[in-house]
Amino acid sequence: MEMFKDINLQYYGTVLKHLKINTLEDYRCSEILNDIIPSTWNALVLKTLKDLIYGKKVFIFGAGPSLEESILKVKLFYGEAVFIAANGASEALIERNIIPNVIVTDIDGRIEPILKALAYGSIIVVHGHGDNILKVLKYVPKFKGKVLGTTQLIPWGYLENYGGFTDGDRALYLALHFGAKKIFLFGMDFGNVVGKFSKPWLKNHVKVWDMKKKKFLIAKALIENAAKHYRDKVEIFIVPRNAENIKYVLEVKYDRLGSVVRKN
Repeated sequence: MEMFKDINLQYYGTVLKHLKINTLEDYRCSEILNDIIPSTWNALVLKTLKDLIYGKKVFIFGAGPSLEESILKVKLFYGEAVFIAANGASEALIERNIIPNVIVTDIDGRIEPILKALAYGSIIVVHGHGDNILKVLKYVPKFKGKVLGTTQLIPWGYLENYGGFTDGDRALYLALHFGAKKIFLFGMDFGNVVGKFSKPWLKNHVKVWDMKKKKFLIAKALIENAAKHYRDKVEIFIVPRNAENIKYVLEVKYDRLGSVVRKN
């Protein structure tokens, strides 16, 4: 796992090149999150994640405009692969009676799908950073179930840092850390359109705004970085229609997905 540690150390620098990050506020949020999540949950959730993901096929859902099409195409794999939702993508899945095994979130989406998923046994991986302190204080105490805290800083206390920055690429790094056999990315559209499930106030897909575009570029770079370093160990696929070519990630068409998923 030394290769993974190198990637993990580099990603924060990649973010700092593009965004103004307040590291002190990141640390403050990590202190708050570490105090809220019961310490007794940590070992249990870590073991559950390892048992769930290690050696398995993992589907990761981002909240891009292709998400709804993807869900319709892959519902038949529910129960055959591990389903991980990035934040708002969980709402789209749950609306279609698919409860994600894991939700990776910085809780800037609707809270109701997360609470429902927790009630059904999902694992919620909550990320604390300087911009979501108030939401951590408001919502995380309501989370009853399997909850794991993550930070953008050096792991400490009961918080982890597997790498990544946005919910989607953090979900990928999580799956890599816990030893997924194959990873399939859906709804990872890094073009000029933001999917309506990305933010709770969106009713339709909208044109990307400046800050979101910067985050798209960061997410894309971090996915490419992980795929490049892991290409001899883990196959990472993206299923159309993604708006931007993602280097080192293999593309697979929907009509071939079944054969690729089920191939040993």
